[in-house]
Amino acid sequence: MKISSLKRNGIDNPEAIAKIARQGLGIMSGYEDKLGDNGDQIVANWVWEQAQKAWVQE
Repeated sequence: MKISSLKRNGIDNPEAIAKIARQGLGIMSGYEDKLGDNGDQIVANWVWEQAQKAWVQE
């Protein structure tokens, strides 16, 4: 998703993404038990960074 799409859906920071990674959202299950210590933050930061670049590879 692009940053504008995330923000439009109320996901306006990496912590919101981390919460979704941990707990899930809608029909998507959470992955807290699979991500391990700080894994949710690692995933969230990566997703946030990619969204800010519109997922364009450099």
